[in-house]
Amino acid sequence: MLGAWLATRFAVDKGAAWVRRFVIVVILVAAAQLLGAFEWVGRLL
Repeated sequence: MLGAWLATRFAVDKGAAWVRRFVIVVILVAAAQLLGAFEWVGRLL
């Protein structure tokens, strides 16, 4: 409940542009995880 309230307040204060960027970043990270990009980078290091 507290998280939802904080997210709503942040969205209202920062605007839709910031929320859109955040959602895009989350989607890209999830896609990279599904494709195994983190494991691939880990093997290179």
